[in-house]
Amino acid sequence: MSRVFWLLHGEYDNFKYNANVGDTAINQMIKKWLEKYFPNYVHYYAYGAQVENILKEIKKEDIVLMHEYNVAWDYTSWLQKFITRIYERLKISGSRIVQLPSTVCWVNPNDKILFDNPNLLFLVRDPVSLQIAKENFNCESELMPDFAYYLQSEVLPKSVGREKVCMILRSLALLGADQQNLSVDESNEIIRVTKDTHLLKTLTYDLNTTFRTNTIECAKNFGNYEVIMTDRFHGVVFSALTNTPCIAVTYGCKIPHKLLQQEFFPSLKCIYDNNEIHDALQEVLSKPVVVKDTTDYFVSLAQRIKGWEPHKGD
Repeated sequence: MSRVFWLLHGEYDNFKYNANVGDTAINQMIKKWLEKYFPNYVHYYAYGAQVENILKEIKKEDIVLMHEYNVAWDYTSWLQKFITRIYERLKISGSRIVQLPSTVCWVNPNDKILFDNPNLLFLVRDPVSLQIAKENFNCESELMPDFAYYLQSEVLPKSVGREKVCMILRSLALLGADQQNLSVDESNEIIRVTKDTHLLKTLTYDLNTTFRTNTIECAKNFGNYEVIMTDRFHGVVFSALTNTPCIAVTYGCKIPHKLLQQEFFPSLKCIYDNNEIHDALQEVLSKPVVVKDTTDYFVSLAQRIKGWEPHKGD
């Protein structure tokens, strides 16, 4: 019988790598999904010297779930080095691999070799990533919601008591912003236009440590507002979970195309310039919120993995 291995990139249980609330939601929901469908799964924090011992334990007949990440390769980083190493070894062993929903930004020639694997199912979380994967990787590629969407059954949308516009922008974060794509002038302009249109309330805890162990509480807070305006991927996801109108500020995001979540959040409004803010606010406030039920994606993935015939060992 095939065993299911989940390889993480760090010790999320004690937040050694200071995961934000979105990353924590992914980790917690993958764990919940595995406990439901594969209760005997094995998980490893794949880093440092442990990698070799982990790879020795995985057999050809096993199934390996690689954790979510952004394929924006920097081959000098520790993360990319060990991911490359794992993929190379698993390709040789012939184990089945599922790359959990990720974003593909650009392709290094080495990626084409790395992902040239008939035993790899590469799941991506936006249509641009899917196109890049299909054009460059010789493996099966499919669109799949980010695992944070698996919170959908636990976060009940709020129907009354909503007020104000809530901004979740890297440039407004109080703590831990690792990159600020919006300039000060752009941020100030967003605030000015929004104030002219609607009462403004800013929300900054998506990069803070306060809520990261309680992702349900964090997500539910999104339901307190009439509109969410964000350049954060999980700002969009949590808006969808709470049926909250959302404006995605693509030009403030590190990887703009990952915000294109209309497959799962049809009423999401994406903007590409500050001049669009006023009209976008009026639009999202005047139209019903449409969010797709993503349950079937997660059920289907589990059924698909269970249906795979175990590879025979050599």
